[in-house]
Amino acid sequence: MNILVTGAFGNIGTRTVRELLQRGEHTVACFDLKTAKNLKTAKTFGNQIELFWGDLLELDSLKSAVVGRDVVIHLAAIIPPRAEKEPEYTQQVNVNGTQTVVNLLSALDPPPRLLFCSSVSVFGDTFNLPPPRTVTDPLYPTDVYARSKVACEEIIHKSGLNAVIFRLGAATPPEMSSNDSMMFTIRLDSRMEFVHPDDVARAIANALVCDEVWGNTYLIGGGKDCQILFRDFFNGIMTAVGIGMLPDAAFGDQPFYIDWLDTEESERLLHYQQKTFRDFLQELKKAMGHKTIIIKMMRPLIRCMLLNTSPYWKTRNK
Repeated sequence: MNILVTGAFGNIGTRTVRELLQRGEHTVACFDLKTAKNLKTAKTFGNQIELFWGDLLELDSLKSAVVGRDVVIHLAAIIPPRAEKEPEYTQQVNVNGTQTVVNLLSALDPPPRLLFCSSVSVFGDTFNLPPPRTVTDPLYPTDVYARSKVACEEIIHKSGLNAVIFRLGAATPPEMSSNDSMMFTIRLDSRMEFVHPDDVARAIANALVCDEVWGNTYLIGGGKDCQILFRDFFNGIMTAVGIGMLPDAAFGDQPFYIDWLDTEESERLLHYQQKTFRDFLQELKKAMGHKTIIIKMMRPLIRCMLLNTSPYWKTRNK
Protein backbone atom coordinates (compact mmCIF):
# COMPACT_ATOMS: atom_id res chain seq x y z
CA MET A 1 0.00 0.00 0.00
CA ASN A 2 1.33 3.45 -0.92
CA ILE A 3 0.82 5.78 2.06
CA LEU A 4 1.43 9.45 2.79
CA VAL A 5 1.68 10.66 6.39
CA THR A 6 1.33 14.40 7.01
CA GLY A 7 2.88 15.69 10.21
CA ALA A 8 5.07 12.61 9.92
CA PHE A 9 7.68 13.62 12.48
CA GLY A 10 5.47 14.67 15.38
CA ASN A 11 4.50 12.58 18.41
CA ILE A 12 1.95 10.34 16.68
CA GLY A 13 3.46 10.72 13.21
CA THR A 14 6.88 9.31 14.05
CA ARG A 15 5.38 6.27 15.73
CA THR A 16 2.94 5.74 12.87
CA VAL A 17 5.73 5.82 10.28
CA ARG A 18 7.74 3.37 12.38
CA GLU A 19 4.77 1.03 12.77
CA LEU A 20 4.02 1.06 9.04
CA LEU A 21 7.64 0.35 8.12
CA GLN A 22 7.92 -2.49 10.63
CA ARG A 23 5.10 -4.29 8.86
CA GLY A 24 7.17 -4.42 5.69
CA GLU A 25 4.22 -4.20 3.35
CA HIS A 26 3.87 -0.48 2.71
CA THR A 27 5.59 2.28 0.80
CA VAL A 28 5.68 5.27 3.15
CA ALA A 29 6.02 8.92 2.17
CA CYS A 30 6.40 11.65 4.80
CA PHE A 31 5.28 15.29 4.62
CA ASP A 32 6.31 17.79 7.26
CA LEU A 33 7.98 21.14 7.92
CA LYS A 34 11.72 21.27 7.30
CA THR A 35 12.96 22.06 10.80
CA ALA A 36 16.14 20.97 12.55
CA LYS A 37 14.18 18.61 14.79
CA ASN A 38 12.28 17.05 11.88
CA LEU A 39 15.46 16.66 9.83
CA LYS A 40 17.03 14.78 12.72
CA THR A 41 14.00 12.52 13.07
CA ALA A 42 13.82 11.87 9.32
CA LYS A 43 17.43 10.67 9.33
CA THR A 44 16.53 7.87 11.74
CA PHE A 45 14.47 6.27 8.96
CA GLY A 46 17.28 6.44 6.41
CA ASN A 47 16.21 5.55 2.89
CA GLN A 48 13.12 3.66 4.04
CA ILE A 49 10.88 6.67 3.42
CA GLU A 50 10.17 9.17 0.67
CA LEU A 51 10.50 12.73 1.92
CA PHE A 52 8.40 15.78 1.08
CA TRP A 53 9.31 18.97 2.91
CA GLY A 54 6.65 21.65 2.89
CA ASP A 55 3.80 23.47 4.56
CA LEU A 56 0.10 22.61 4.49
CA LEU A 57 -0.43 26.16 3.29
CA GLU A 58 1.86 25.64 0.28
CA LEU A 59 -0.31 24.01 -2.36
CA ASP A 60 2.45 22.94 -4.76
CA SER A 61 4.53 21.00 -2.24
CA LEU A 62 1.47 19.23 -0.86
CA LYS A 63 0.07 18.50 -4.32
CA SER A 64 3.17 16.58 -5.37
CA ALA A 65 3.08 14.58 -2.14
CA VAL A 66 -0.48 13.23 -2.48
CA VAL A 67 -0.23 12.00 -6.08
CA GLY A 68 -0.18 8.22 -6.40
CA ARG A 69 -1.17 7.42 -2.82
CA ASP A 70 -3.65 4.77 -1.75
CA VAL A 71 -4.15 6.35 1.68
CA VAL A 72 -3.32 9.71 3.23
CA ILE A 73 -2.94 9.74 7.03
CA HIS A 74 -3.50 13.36 8.00
CA LEU A 75 -1.87 14.15 11.34
CA ALA A 76 -0.38 17.62 10.74
CA ALA A 77 -1.91 20.18 13.11
CA ILE A 78 -1.20 22.94 15.62
CA ILE A 79 -1.91 21.59 19.10
CA PRO A 80 -2.28 23.17 22.57
CA PRO A 81 -0.90 25.22 24.15
CA ARG A 82 0.32 26.87 20.94
CA ALA A 83 -3.13 26.55 19.36
CA GLU A 84 -4.62 28.91 21.95
CA LYS A 85 -1.76 31.38 21.73
CA GLU A 86 -1.94 31.60 17.91
CA PRO A 87 -5.62 31.21 16.99
CA GLU A 88 -5.36 32.62 13.46
CA TYR A 89 -2.42 30.41 12.55
CA THR A 90 -4.22 27.42 14.07
CA GLN A 91 -7.23 28.15 11.86
CA GLN A 92 -5.00 28.36 8.80
CA VAL A 93 -3.08 25.16 9.46
CA ASN A 94 -5.71 22.94 11.05
CA VAL A 95 -8.82 23.97 9.13
CA ASN A 96 -7.60 25.54 5.90
CA GLY A 97 -4.83 22.96 5.66
CA THR A 98 -7.31 20.10 6.02
CA GLN A 99 -9.55 21.69 3.41
CA THR A 100 -6.57 21.82 1.04
CA VAL A 101 -5.79 18.14 1.66
CA VAL A 102 -9.42 17.22 1.00
CA ASN A 103 -9.55 19.31 -2.18
CA LEU A 104 -6.38 17.73 -3.55
CA LEU A 105 -7.55 14.20 -2.79
CA SER A 106 -11.00 14.84 -4.27
CA ALA A 107 -9.41 16.01 -7.53
CA LEU A 108 -7.57 12.70 -8.02
CA ASP A 109 -9.04 9.74 -9.88
CA PRO A 110 -9.42 7.56 -7.96
CA PRO A 111 -9.17 9.64 -4.77
CA PRO A 112 -7.04 8.12 -1.98
CA ARG A 113 -8.68 7.13 1.26
CA LEU A 114 -8.20 9.56 4.16
CA LEU A 115 -7.53 8.78 7.82
CA PHE A 116 -7.83 11.86 10.03
CA CYS A 117 -6.94 12.18 13.71
CA SER A 118 -9.31 14.39 15.67
CA SER A 119 -9.52 14.72 19.45
CA VAL A 120 -11.65 14.02 22.51
CA SER A 121 -11.59 17.80 22.98
CA VAL A 122 -14.53 18.07 20.56
CA PHE A 123 -16.87 17.01 23.40
CA GLY A 124 -15.95 20.03 25.51
CA ASP A 125 -16.62 20.08 29.26
CA THR A 126 -18.24 16.78 30.28
CA PHE A 127 -17.21 16.82 33.94
CA ASN A 128 -20.81 16.71 35.21
CA LEU A 129 -21.92 14.02 32.75
CA PRO A 130 -21.72 10.31 33.59
CA PRO A 131 -18.83 8.59 31.78
CA PRO A 132 -17.83 7.25 29.37
CA ARG A 133 -18.08 9.44 26.30
CA THR A 134 -19.48 7.73 23.24
CA VAL A 135 -18.88 8.55 19.61
CA THR A 136 -22.49 9.77 19.27
CA ASP A 137 -22.30 12.29 22.12
CA PRO A 138 -22.99 15.91 21.11
CA LEU A 139 -20.02 18.12 20.32
CA TYR A 140 -19.44 21.27 22.38
CA PRO A 141 -15.96 22.59 21.52
CA THR A 142 -14.82 25.22 24.00
CA ASP A 143 -11.50 26.49 22.65
CA VAL A 144 -9.60 27.23 19.45
CA TYR A 145 -8.09 23.76 19.13
CA ALA A 146 -11.34 21.89 19.69
CA ARG A 147 -13.28 24.14 17.31
CA SER A 148 -10.65 23.54 14.64
CA LYS A 149 -11.04 19.78 15.01
CA VAL A 150 -14.83 19.98 14.74
CA ALA A 151 -14.45 22.10 11.60
CA CYS A 152 -12.05 19.54 10.12
CA GLU A 153 -14.48 16.71 10.81
CA GLU A 154 -17.24 18.65 9.06
CA ILE A 155 -15.01 19.25 6.02
CA ILE A 156 -14.28 15.54 5.76
CA HIS A 157 -17.92 14.51 6.15
CA LYS A 158 -18.97 16.89 3.38
CA SER A 159 -16.16 15.81 1.04
CA GLY A 160 -17.59 12.44 0.12
CA LEU A 161 -14.14 10.88 0.47
CA ASN A 162 -13.78 7.36 1.81
CA ALA A 163 -12.48 8.40 5.22
CA VAL A 164 -12.20 7.34 8.85
CA ILE A 165 -11.92 9.75 11.79
CA PHE A 166 -10.17 8.89 15.05
CA ARG A 167 -10.90 11.01 18.13
CA LEU A 168 -7.87 10.50 20.31
CA GLY A 169 -7.66 10.45 24.08
CA ALA A 170 -4.63 11.87 25.91
CA ALA A 171 -1.80 10.54 23.73
CA THR A 172 1.12 11.98 25.71
CA PRO A 173 4.66 11.14 24.55
CA PRO A 174 7.10 9.59 27.09
CA GLU A 175 9.50 12.49 26.47
CA MET A 176 6.84 15.06 27.34
CA SER A 177 7.73 18.25 29.14
CA SER A 178 6.49 18.49 32.73
CA ASN A 179 6.70 22.28 32.88
CA ASP A 180 3.83 23.14 30.57
CA SER A 181 1.78 25.75 32.43
CA MET A 182 -1.36 24.47 30.69
CA MET A 183 -1.17 21.41 32.95
CA PHE A 184 -2.11 23.59 35.93
CA THR A 185 -5.41 24.62 34.36
CA ILE A 186 -6.81 21.09 34.68
CA ARG A 187 -8.65 20.30 37.91
CA LEU A 188 -7.12 17.32 39.66
CA ASP A 189 -10.32 15.28 39.90
CA SER A 190 -10.93 15.44 36.14
CA ARG A 191 -11.41 12.09 34.45
CA MET A 192 -8.95 11.40 31.66
CA GLU A 193 -8.18 8.46 29.43
CA PHE A 194 -4.55 8.01 28.54
CA VAL A 195 -3.64 6.27 25.31
CA HIS A 196 -0.07 5.38 24.50
CA PRO A 197 1.16 6.96 21.25
CA ASP A 198 2.36 3.51 20.15
CA ASP A 199 -1.19 2.20 20.53
CA VAL A 200 -2.50 5.08 18.42
CA ALA A 201 0.02 4.17 15.73
CA ARG A 202 -1.09 0.54 15.95
CA ALA A 203 -4.74 1.55 15.55
CA ILE A 204 -3.88 3.64 12.49
CA ALA A 205 -1.89 0.85 10.87
CA ASN A 206 -4.58 -1.75 11.61
CA ALA A 207 -7.28 0.50 10.16
CA LEU A 208 -5.61 0.37 6.76
CA VAL A 209 -6.48 -3.31 6.45
CA CYS A 210 -9.86 -3.24 8.19
CA ASP A 211 -12.58 -2.50 5.63
CA GLU A 212 -15.26 -2.20 8.31
CA VAL A 213 -13.88 0.99 9.86
CA TRP A 214 -14.00 3.15 6.73
CA GLY A 215 -16.76 5.74 6.59
CA ASN A 216 -17.00 5.89 10.39
CA THR A 217 -15.72 7.76 13.45
CA TYR A 218 -14.09 6.04 16.43
CA LEU A 219 -12.85 6.92 19.89
CA ILE A 220 -9.25 5.84 20.43
CA GLY A 221 -8.23 5.43 24.07
CA GLY A 222 -6.15 3.14 26.21
CA GLY A 223 -9.04 1.18 27.72
CA LYS A 224 -10.09 0.65 31.32
CA ASP A 225 -6.52 0.31 32.61
CA CYS A 226 -5.84 3.81 31.28
CA GLN A 227 -8.94 5.46 32.74
CA ILE A 228 -7.53 7.57 35.55
CA LEU A 229 -7.92 10.95 37.21
CA PHE A 230 -5.72 13.84 36.24
CA ARG A 231 -4.25 13.75 39.77
CA ASP A 232 -2.99 10.21 39.11
CA PHE A 233 -1.59 11.26 35.74
CA PHE A 234 0.27 14.31 36.99
CA ASN A 235 1.51 12.58 40.14
CA GLY A 236 2.74 9.61 38.12
CA ILE A 237 4.74 11.82 35.77
CA MET A 238 6.21 14.05 38.45
CA THR A 239 7.18 11.06 40.61
CA ALA A 240 8.72 9.24 37.64
CA VAL A 241 11.03 12.16 36.84
CA GLY A 242 12.02 12.65 40.48
CA ILE A 243 10.18 15.88 41.26
CA GLY A 244 7.19 14.58 43.18
CA MET A 245 3.59 15.77 43.29
CA LEU A 246 2.96 19.49 43.62
CA PRO A 247 0.46 21.08 46.08
CA ASP A 248 -3.24 21.07 45.19
CA ALA A 249 -3.23 24.86 45.47
CA ALA A 250 -1.20 25.04 42.24
CA PHE A 251 -4.10 23.68 40.20
CA GLY A 252 -7.26 25.28 38.89
CA ASP A 253 -10.83 24.26 39.63
CA GLN A 254 -12.28 24.60 36.13
CA PRO A 255 -13.30 21.56 34.04
CA PHE A 256 -11.18 20.55 31.07
CA TYR A 257 -12.05 18.67 27.90
CA ILE A 258 -10.81 15.24 28.93
CA ASP A 259 -12.87 12.21 29.95
CA TRP A 260 -13.10 8.43 29.88
CA LEU A 261 -14.04 6.92 26.53
CA ASP A 262 -16.12 4.03 25.24
CA THR A 263 -13.54 2.24 23.10
CA GLU A 264 -15.21 -1.17 22.96
CA GLU A 265 -15.98 -0.93 19.24
CA SER A 266 -12.63 0.52 18.18
CA GLU A 267 -10.76 -2.14 20.14
CA ARG A 268 -12.97 -4.92 18.72
CA LEU A 269 -12.10 -3.87 15.19
CA LEU A 270 -8.53 -2.64 15.57
CA HIS A 271 -6.98 -4.62 18.46
CA TYR A 272 -4.62 -1.82 19.40
CA GLN A 273 -4.74 -1.52 23.21
CA GLN A 274 -1.46 -3.09 24.31
CA LYS A 275 0.22 -0.52 26.56
CA THR A 276 -0.99 0.90 29.87
CA PHE A 277 -0.27 4.08 31.79
CA ARG A 278 2.12 2.06 33.95
CA ASP A 279 4.05 1.11 30.81
CA PHE A 280 4.19 4.79 29.91
CA LEU A 281 5.68 5.70 33.29
CA GLN A 282 8.36 3.03 32.93
CA GLU A 283 9.25 4.39 29.49
CA LEU A 284 9.35 7.91 30.89
CA LYS A 285 11.83 6.85 33.58
CA LYS A 286 13.98 5.18 30.93
CA ALA A 287 13.82 8.22 28.65
CA MET A 288 14.94 10.47 31.51
CA GLY A 289 17.94 8.26 32.23
CA HIS A 290 20.67 9.93 34.28
CA LYS A 291 18.79 13.23 34.15
CA THR A 292 16.80 12.06 37.16
CA ILE A 293 19.95 12.21 39.30
CA ILE A 294 20.42 15.87 38.46
CA ILE A 295 16.70 16.56 38.92
CA LYS A 296 16.70 15.04 42.41
CA MET A 297 19.72 17.15 43.36
CA MET A 298 17.95 20.30 42.17
CA ARG A 299 14.48 19.20 43.25
CA PRO A 300 13.65 22.19 45.55
CA LEU A 301 14.66 24.71 42.88
CA ILE A 302 12.79 22.88 40.12
CA ARG A 303 9.65 22.64 42.25
CA CYS A 304 9.83 26.35 42.95
CA MET A 305 10.24 27.14 39.26
CA LEU A 306 7.30 24.93 38.31
CA LEU A 307 5.05 26.44 40.95
CA ASN A 308 5.89 29.89 39.65
CA THR A 309 4.46 28.92 36.25
CA SER A 310 1.08 28.28 37.88
CA PRO A 311 -1.17 31.37 37.93
CA TYR A 312 -3.20 29.80 40.75
CA TRP A 313 -0.19 29.29 43.01
CA LYS A 314 0.87 32.91 42.60
CA THR A 315 -2.61 34.18 43.48
CA ARG A 316 -3.18 31.90 46.44
CA ASN A 317 0.22 32.49 47.99
CA LYS A 318 0.43 36.27 47.98
